Parts: sequence; C-alpha cells; structure tokens
Amino acid sequence: IDWNQKDSLLCSASGDSTARIWNFGKKKQQLFNIQHPSFVYAAKFHPTFSTYVTGTDLEVDHLLVTGAYDHKIRFFVFSSNADFQPVIIKEVDTLHSARVNTLTFDPNGLRLFSGDGSGVVNVMSARVDTLARKGRQDEGIGSRRSSDSSALINEGTPLRGYTTDITQLHQSVNSSTMEQLAAWKNSDTLFTCIKTIKERDITRSTLTTMRIDPRHPENRLIVHSQDNLIRLLDLNNNVVLRRFSGVKCHINAQKSQVSPDGRYVISGSDSGKVFIWYKDSERMLFPDGLDFGFMNHPVYDIAWASDFHIVALCSYGSPEPIRLFTIEQDDADDVPNPSAKSTTGNIAKKFLGSLALGAKGDKKPTLLKVPIPNVIPKSPRRSPRGDVLRSPSGESLRVG
Repeated sequence: IDWNQKDSLLCSASGDSTARIWNFGKKKQQLFNIQHPSFVYAAKFHPTFSTYVTGTDLEVDHLLVTGAYDHKIRFFVFSSNADFQPVIIKEVDTLHSARVNTLTFDPNGLRLFSGDGSGVVNVMSARVDTLARKGRQDEGIGSRRSSDSSALINEGTPLRGYTTDITQLHQSVNSSTMEQLAAWKNSDTLFTCIKTIKERDITRSTLTTMRIDPRHPENRLIVHSQDNLIRLLDLNNNVVLRRFSGVKCHINAQKSQVSPDGRYVISGSDSGKVFIWYKDSERMLFPDGLDFGFMNHPVYDIAWASDFHIVALCSYGSPEPIRLFTIEQDDADDVPNPSAKSTTGNIAKKFLGSLALGAKGDKKPTLLKVPIPNVIPKSPRRSPRGDVLRSPSGESLRVG
C-alpha cells in the first residue's frame, strides 16, 4: 500500500489483479478500481506530482505507478475529484524480464526505481515539473474544451478501470489537460531508463523491497532480497556498501524498512522474529531477534511512523495479523516532538531502548488494541487508552 503526498488517498496493490485507490477524507470511499491483466505487486504515488500541478489549469492531480507479474510498469494520472477514470499515459514493457516486485521514488520525485524477480534494478527518469508547468504558461486555454484530440489515442489492450482512449475525455477536461496528457505520452525523456543495475551480488535472488536511504537520498538504496540478505547499494558506483545478515527471508516476500532518521534498518522474517541493525555498521541490536508475539508466523511488512513513536508489523496466520507498538506513556512525556528533525536520532534510540528493556522485563512494549483507523494519537504525548492485555506467553501489556 502507499499513501499520497497529503495522506488523503491510499492505494493498494493486490493479487486479485487490481490497484485500488481509496479516499480517506470526509467521504472515506473507494474512488477507483484499476484492473490489470495479471497480479499487481507494487503501487506508488509520485511524491511531488500534486505540487507541480497546483496552480495550473490541469485537471489531474495525482500520478500512480504500478508494477505487475507481466513484467510491465504502468503510469496513470487521475483527478482525486473522480470526474473521470484514471488515464494510462505510459506502459513500459521492455525493462524487466521478470515480475516487477517493488517500486520506489526518490524524495523529490526525480527518479523511479524498479526491482524485479531476477534481481535487476532499473532507474527511470520521473521528473514531471517542467512538463506540468506548461499549463501556467499558456494563457486562455484553460476555458476551452478540446475538439481535436485524435493524436492522443493511447495504444494497447483496453482494460477495465481506466481510460486507454484519451479522446473519450474531450467532453470532461479542458484543452490544456488534453495537451499535457499528450506531452507526457509522447515525451522521449519522461519515464525512460537512465540506468540498469545488475550487481552480481543481488542478481542471484528475487528482490522484495527497495528503500531510499534517508541520509543519502541521492546515491544510496537499500535492497531486500530472498537470499536472507539486505544490502545497501552505492548508486554512483553500483557496488554493495553494507550487507545486513541474520534475517530469514527465503520462503516469503518480507519487506524491510529504514527508520525516518536513517540510523536503523528493521525487518521481519520467516521465523516470526523482528531484526534491527545499525545501518552504518551492519551491527545487529538483538542477535536473536525480537519477539512481538507472532510466534512462528512470518512477519511480512513493517512501517515506521515518521511523526509518532509507533511501529506497525503485519503477519499472516497469527491471531493478530497487524500489531502496533509504541513507547510507554511515561517515556513519551520526556521525548521531544518527533517531528523536529534535530531530535529524530534521540527518538529512535529512546524507542529502541524501550524495546530492549522490555526484553529484559523492566519495561514492556505497548500493544495498542484499538481499531486501526483510530490508532494514531493526535499528539505523541497522548495515546489511546484501554485495558490490560496479555501476550501469548501470558505477560501483561499495558495499553496507552
């Protein structure tokens, strides 16, 4: 899943061959169901597209990219007002010879990274700012509706859930939007491959996750593969700088995460344990892994909140597929505002320290047993309240 820039839309990629877009604003409803001809393994919103089109006459405000089992990467633009179906502006089918498992943008939305089942990473140009500003420069065209758009037909097999023939939009969007869609579709530089990484060390296994290093977003990429290793790549020289070992990722497609301050790498495993490393030294904090109560069920994915002291873990088959942990209320009172960039390192140490103490019995991780939509507190000093729970081993866990 992936959130848009303003956290108002959520996209989910699914094995039912769909990418669905959900509105989490006032209406809280599904906006689109974009059907694909095969399994959809990855979906990402362009992180800065909405900013570039703000103030223009363009009637689209989001760009979504999907990766699928059929080796293809598809690019869609749409309006969050749901005035018309998403429009496919590009379909790339020549870069990958295996299923596309993972996608990620750099923070500025200038590059798109795609990884596949053969261990190949492609870097694509994703800069849309110069093209998107065209609507600001053309005067008077925003009020006209396009009457001649025969050149905008997007070739390919029509699929339900989005528009392939842009001529169908001429009654719905203005001419500046039509012209911009054509510019994106016909661009020779947008969404083209600028580099292919075939590092021998990673082409031996399937890639499951890619994360941009928050400390070095320009030239470092964290890659997780199914050979029980997580690697830190130098994009300038295409070499492996770090190898994080110890995680069991051979059967399932685990997805690792990096802390917002770029100090830690965290991952689930086939064994149900969670492992944490210092990113700059490869040293593992807890050699035996941390037990969050998933027993022997695999921990598939982990999300580390950027503004709150919360980490989310998900599994399949255990009694609680999603669990959210935070530091204790007393600790939160002593922790500075986590949104302040100058203190993120201390917060990460404080959070991980609480987990370490919990393992020794001094303090215990807090399980938030509340509905998922309401789990994030409005302030890091205020947590949801509830009853005392017991872990699978019988230990008491205080909520809130």
